[in-house]
Amino acid sequence: MEKIKNRVGLILFTLYLVQYLVKLEFDYLNQLQTNSTYQYWSGFVLFLFILSQWFLPVQRFFFNATDKDMKRMISSHNWLGVISPVIFYLHSTRPDYGILLFLTVVFFINMLIGLSINSDSLKRYYHIGITFHIFMSVQIIMLVILHIWLVFYYN
Repeated sequence: MEKIKNRVGLILFTLYLVQYLVKLEFDYLNQLQTNSTYQYWSGFVLFLFILSQWFLPVQRFFFNATDKDMKRMISSHNWLGVISPVIFYLHSTRPDYGILLFLTVVFFINMLIGLSINSDSLKRYYHIGITFHIFMSVQIIMLVILHIWLVFYYN
């Protein structure tokens, strides 16, 4: 099952990267993404999505969940991470410069680190990978909050 998750995640990441590099555009989505109401709501959904990924570490750190519950939460966390390029794409197809580009790069590097944590061939590097994954996740939250502040400050 982990191999399927990793393949789907890599395919979705590759599709996002290819559409970005080739400048593949869909007129309807481009029109939506220029609408400030759509930007705010899709950004809100993406923010909630990112926050939902913090449910696993909060449960792990503060609550004593059973092994069965933890396995279910880890599986949900992993699947949400796998589909994250789709949600990110619906919010922003072209993060071209500055903090948005940096946030995008950090977001996708973190996704790839998450995929590598689940790779059987890289299990021996799990502790290093999870440390970087958590560190990058904290950076993402800080960058998202900065992005939200800048959007509302300058609008």
